[in-house]
Amino acid sequence: MPNFDENRLDEYSDEQLLDFLDNIGTPLTPPPCAVTLLSPNLVAKVVSFKILTDAVAAQNLARDLDIRVPKIRRIITKDGVSYIIMDRVDGLTLEECWPSLGLFATIKLACELRKFVRRMQEVSSLTAGGLKTGECNSFWLENYYGLPVHATPSGVQSFIMFWLRYPGENPRLYPDPEMHRKYITLAPSLPTRFVFIYQDLAPRNIMIDKDRRIWLVDWNSAGFYPVHFEYVGMQSFHCESWHIIDTLRWWIFCWISVGTYSRERQALDKVREYSVSNVFGRSIVPGIRKHRRL
Repeated sequence: MPNFDENRLDEYSDEQLLDFLDNIGTPLTPPPCAVTLLSPNLVAKVVSFKILTDAVAAQNLARDLDIRVPKIRRIITKDGVSYIIMDRVDGLTLEECWPSLGLFATIKLACELRKFVRRMQEVSSLTAGGLKTGECNSFWLENYYGLPVHATPSGVQSFIMFWLRYPGENPRLYPDPEMHRKYITLAPSLPTRFVFIYQDLAPRNIMIDKDRRIWLVDWNSAGFYPVHFEYVGMQSFHCESWHIIDTLRWWIFCWISVGTYSRERQALDKVREYSVSNVFGRSIVPGIRKHRRL
């Protein structure tokens, strides 16, 4: 097989590129969102065809907003699996370099990320979901039937309130009144609009280049959602190898970059707990085929 020439990327057929990926590509991350090093300056990321258009649209919009994201060079699809070939970011993930960062560097990077987040939040929508399909691809809004396409603010709020009212372990019993009132008071206020958010700002998705600048990679979960989803997503990350100082710095990093929404986090944690523990809430039930979205 001839050597891959990244300058001829547009000249290769899809079949040739797939052969290059199979034979000369170097895996950088494991499935399901596997990233393969195709050449010194190009990587290829596996993306489900179902979310391809939303992920590409989100990454391109972020680039238009002057957010540092890898430039997409080409997209190929085979057997329902797509590969996004894009520029390689020469650096380390924030997860890799976090233990070696000091407080000053933490604050500096958080302020830079804050600028990116503010630019994204200036873009809004009256409905939730992906930029192209309107499908809700959110860890916090998953259940057996799922939300409708282009869900409205009242639709998202109804989903949250339903699971906050859910009685918990025994669905045949009503919850204790005091506990019920406690959960309802946790409910986020009804949003009037949704904003463009990344939704998965975990350290593994934040790259730091050699000039100590932030890049955001893996836009699979981005879309229009309530503003507090950004904070809740960052707080769902946990690294067992971090010491208490590392964890404290992460809280400071989150607070500076996206703000704090503690009440909303408690509510969504409870929604997630109930929706995945109930057989009628799980996205996948063994032996039962998932119904079409309503």
